[in-house]
Parts: sequence; C-alpha cells; structure tokens
Amino acid sequence: MQSARPDFDSLASDAVRQWCSYVTRDDAPETQEGNRGAMIGGGSMNGFATAARAVALSAGVPEEHIIISSHPRDLRSTLPGFFRTTKNFDFLIIRNRVPVVALEFKSINGAYGKNMNNRADEAIGQGTDLNAMYAANGMRASDFFSGYIFCMADDNDSRRTTQETTLALIDLQVGMNGLSYQGRGDAMCLRLEERGVWTCTSFLTSDHSECDGTYTVHNPDNSPTRFLRRLSTFLASIY
Repeated sequence: MQSARPDFDSLASDAVRQWCSYVTRDDAPETQEGNRGAMIGGGSMNGFATAARAVALSAGVPEEHIIISSHPRDLRSTLPGFFRTTKNFDFLIIRNRVPVVALEFKSINGAYGKNMNNRADEAIGQGTDLNAMYAANGMRASDFFSGYIFCMADDNDSRRTTQETTLALIDLQVGMNGLSYQGRGDAMCLRLEERGVWTCTSFLTSDHSECDGTYTVHNPDNSPTRFLRRLSTFLASIY
C-alpha cells in the first residue's frame, strides 16, 4: 500500500547534510591523493540510500525488497554483469527475484583532475554493463530503473575552468573544453541520461564549510529532487 508522497526536497537536503558531515568529521581518513574525506560511496553517501529507501517505502515497496549495500563485497547487493562477472550496487530493489531498481552514488571532494576521469570511466562502464545484462535477460529499458547520483564539493578548485585540450592531428571538437570541473560533472551526468546509459542521473555541489544541507544544481534536469520524484513515479507504476 502506498503512503503519502515524501518531501523530496527535505530528503535530498538531509542526504547532502550527511555526506558533508561524514567527509568533514575529525576522523575522516586520508585518500591516496591526500584529500581528507574524499570518499567514494560507502558511509559518505549513505544519506542518499536512506532517501531512496524512504521513497521506495512510500511507493508501497515492501521492506524486504530493498537492499542497501553494506560493503563492496556484499553479495546481497551484487548483480551479474555482461562484460564482467558481477558488480556491487549501492542500492537495489529486487521484486520476484528480479532487480527492478539499481542505484549508484558517487562523490568527489578533491583531486578533481584525476578523479573526474575515473568517475566518467566508472559511470559509463557500470551503466553500459548493466544495460547489456538486462538486455541479455530479455528486459527492456522500461522494465527497470537505473540511477546515478554524483556529488562534488563546491570550492575554488572545482569551480576553476579547466585547461583546454588541443589535439594537433584531429579537427573534432573537444566537448568539455571551457568548462569547470563542476561543469564537466554536470555535462557528464546529463549526457549519461540522454544517451540512455542510466535511466536517471543527478549532479549537485555543496560547500562543505557549513554542512547545513544546502546544495546547488547547475541544471534543473539534474536535480536530486527530480531524481527522487522519477524513482517514486517508476515504483508507483509497478507496486
């Protein structure tokens, strides 16, 4: 049974607040790049899993259908791959032994030059593999909801316009030229959805100096509230 639709704005704000609090806490670990708290998934993004769970429950999804990853090798939240053997997801909804929702949450808190390329490779590869796995099992794009949320710290480095790339032997346009790292993250997510790599994406930035849940979106088509609303609509159509 469906309950009252949740407050998507509050859910998104709470998730951002938890992300910020996690990566700025006193005992936040150092990454390989030396950036304090620049976490990928895990505890830093648990707030988004909590938000997705609240949306699912309000749409009538039974609690036992919801799987939230506890660690990268949690077999409960692992799906078969197509180009690879298996892949763990941050959030799944499994109905009648079929995964109907697969969500991934990622963040960057520094080392933007290196990390942006890594996130792009991950997002493209994971979404493409997921789509191929579904197709190989006879499922259409309308049969499932795949979602990707990408968060970036709002600071001087992420706002800085990146160096333009010139390719001496090629006349094709470098589409990311002239963009900041924030602009690149926004464009990446929009294109991932436009090209059908993921059903729905969201990109947001937040200033970690306050940790009050405030965030910024570059495009309303990339907002977390839109993401949660689309997830809710999909779930209400199948439950």
